[in-house]
Amino acid sequence: METRRTATKPFGHREPFLYDLTQRHNENLRSLVYWLGEWDVRIYRPCSDVHRLLAVNGMYHLQLWHPESRTSLLTPTALTEHQFEVSPLFGGTFQSHSYAELAAVLNAARGIELPAPELLSDVFFAMFNEFVWHIPDALMPPVRFLDSVAAK
Repeated sequence: METRRTATKPFGHREPFLYDLTQRHNENLRSLVYWLGEWDVRIYRPCSDVHRLLAVNGMYHLQLWHPESRTSLLTPTALTEHQFEVSPLFGGTFQSHSYAELAAVLNAARGIELPAPELLSDVFFAMFNEFVWHIPDALMPPVRFLDSVAAK
């Protein structure tokens, strides 16, 4: 599903800021902080204003970058309408609330395996502790990597 968006949009409730949505999958704006198999784990440079603004607005996220296929995955934030988002896929971006669904679609469409959700969750929270927790007024973003099963 492709989503049309304006280039620059206001985000954040605690400290509002403008963000250019056309740059959200640009791997060159982020620093490599870890590897998960074939995937680079990237975040906005820890000393940057964008990193701090994302942290205080509860919008910290990871970018998984697959250099060989030039595929980007973003963990959910307001920048991705609170969904996992892959680009490029199907001529644009593809979003899903379910990491498992996204992994299946990406594997079927591109033959690329995503890291196990438990591993990505561990890395996400380790990177949050390393690069965000020390920022005054930082908020933990509400991210789920495992799909919850409702009792019937």
